[in-house]
Amino acid sequence: MKTMTWKTKLIIAAIVIALVLAGCGIVSAMSFGSLLLALVSLIVGGACGWYLKHIYDKYFKDKN
Repeated sequence: MKTMTWKTKLIIAAIVIALVLAGCGIVSAMSFGSLLLALVSLIVGGACGWYLKHIYDKYFKDKN
């Protein structure tokens, strides 16, 4: 994989900041039960993403 340029890093940072701000607005509008469900969903989603990255690195990376 080639390294990212500073422009790509800047675009990714802008997207992440926009998502965080949108997430803050959504969380502030939720009740406690919805907030708890969102937190559990975030943890499960993070675990799934970590596992998929592990599978990608193990089986698909540098197979050209």
